Amino acid sequence: MKATFFLDKPDNTRPTRILIAISNQYSRIKLPTGEKIEPRFWNKKKKDARSNYPFAAELNERLSKLSHLVDSAARKIIADKHQFTKENLLDAIKEIDANGEITPAQKKTAPDFFAFINQFIADSESGKRLIDGH
Repeated sequence: MKATFFLDKPDNTRPTRILIAISNQYSRIKLPTGEKIEPRFWNKKKKDARSNYPFAAELNERLSKLSHLVDSAARKIIADKHQFTKENLLDAIKEIDANGEITPAQKKTAPDFFAFINQFIADSESGKRLIDGH
């Protein structure tokens, strides 16, 4: 049993999700990694980021850690004699990576334009200094 990576939409010209798949003899489970990449930077044979991708080393290191985590979780499911399902795999991943070092955390999203403007107005009215944020 080995985890492999693939692109959600490999023919896209825009960044697409990187998925991880792990299978046993009966089923295949696909999970999102929380990472995106433009397909032109993806090495289909090696199943990782090409060296000309600006963040290749960091991304490939993260994918390697995710691969080991998913492999360990799958082995744990088999050792515990549980059914190989997506839910059991996710539970095993959470148990192994309890401190959240490897699995993607909630990413902060940038505010949309109107949220930014509303915050700017509120900060201006409250007298908050806008240059240094104090």
